[in-house]
Amino acid sequence: MENADEKAQELMGTTDQIISAYLKGGCPCLYPRFRSLIDFDHVNYGAGPVLCLESEYLIKKVLEGDEAVFKRDDELTIIDESAVGDIRYFYKCSICGTRYELIWREYSIIFSCSRLILIDPAPPPLGAEAKIPTPVFCGFAGFREDDLEKCRKDYRFAELNTYKKYMLERKVQIN
Repeated sequence: MENADEKAQELMGTTDQIISAYLKGGCPCLYPRFRSLIDFDHVNYGAGPVLCLESEYLIKKVLEGDEAVFKRDDELTIIDESAVGDIRYFYKCSICGTRYELIWREYSIIFSCSRLILIDPAPPPLGAEAKIPTPVFCGFAGFREDDLEKCRKDYRFAELNTYKKYMLERKVQIN
């Protein structure tokens, strides 16, 4: 049986592959399943702090590093110094121009959650629409089991390849 660190490493590698595949045919914004996962928020489930590892890795991949496709839009960003623990920035896809709001909340020195909220109309999709239950490979982390259970209701654990296929599935074209 794999340990959590090994699973997380596998998920990171697969996240790289998913984003690379998106970039070959456009950008991540064209994939509703990507947009759905990056918008995960435990508050929508009436739960305390919970993060979804798949969401966090997708967000990290599009925001950080040399190949980051979302660039910070400092013209829109207003830093509220009174909001301790919350950071809000605006990002723009460097390929299609779609804008997102990043909300980053810190709950402890070792636990934080990120969320990217679409603020522009979504571009016409290339990828398939999001489905419930959504497959996840690593899933959720948080402080309390009852909060984790609330968030898991729209998700199901799956093999890594099942998650990857789900994220890359294309929209069915009707001619």
